[in-house]
Amino acid sequence: MCGWPRPSSHPHASYVTAIPLSQAYACLGRLSDPPIRAPSLRHQPRGQYDARKSLSRSHLCTFRNLQCLAGTQKVLYAFTGGADGGQPYAGVIFDPAGNLYGVTQAGGAYNKGTVFELSPSKDGWTETVLYSFTGGTDGSEPVGGLTIDTSGNLYGTTESGGDQLVQCGTVFELAPAAGNWTFTALHTFDGTDGCAPVANVSLAYTETYIQSTTASGGKSNQGITFQVPVVGQPGNFSYESLTGNVGSGLLET
Repeated sequence: MCGWPRPSSHPHASYVTAIPLSQAYACLGRLSDPPIRAPSLRHQPRGQYDARKSLSRSHLCTFRNLQCLAGTQKVLYAFTGGADGGQPYAGVIFDPAGNLYGVTQAGGAYNKGTVFELSPSKDGWTETVLYSFTGGTDGSEPVGGLTIDTSGNLYGTTESGGDQLVQCGTVFELAPAAGNWTFTALHTFDGTDGCAPVANVSLAYTETYIQSTTASGGKSNQGITFQVPVVGQPGNFSYESLTGNVGSGLLET
């Protein structure tokens, strides 16, 4: 039995391990394990991320299933901080074709962050900016990781922007269409219903809802857990406030 190699003893060491996707599929093992929830990215050193914790939901597995890998560290792309983006806090996700998707907190056309794609080829990896945040009603500074549904739609959050008075962030969808990507803000936080979503998002209820948390806002300003329906699905945004008074993760009554 071979295990996942750890290049550094530090749990937040900065690296991306590149492996052939065919090898990954060959080593997946059980596909029913629940996904690993990454630690709060707010406490993660700037510019560092761990790709082991961010395999696409469509694969229904995590890198802990890949027991036969002898990974080799390789830089797939180095961000310049310009139009291509900068400061990628979160991990990346795969689509079934082997493309990688992620966000950068900074850079892009307006220096408010990006959603990007890395596509493999025989000559290496090509970066494409799918969306540059403006800092307006679309949001700014995406920190938490994306998720992807079986139709190839991407979902994520921005830490700030949205409502221009409170700057509490947004939940968004990017949908592919005829070679382009259509941006939709699914929810704009106003502080009372949460503020600063920085955790990874996930799909729930057969890909009809997005769920995650915020770092602040809510009744006690200790954050909230929330669900929001995706485009085309019935339902409304809902949330529960966290108290922070008795212990971490307690809900308001």
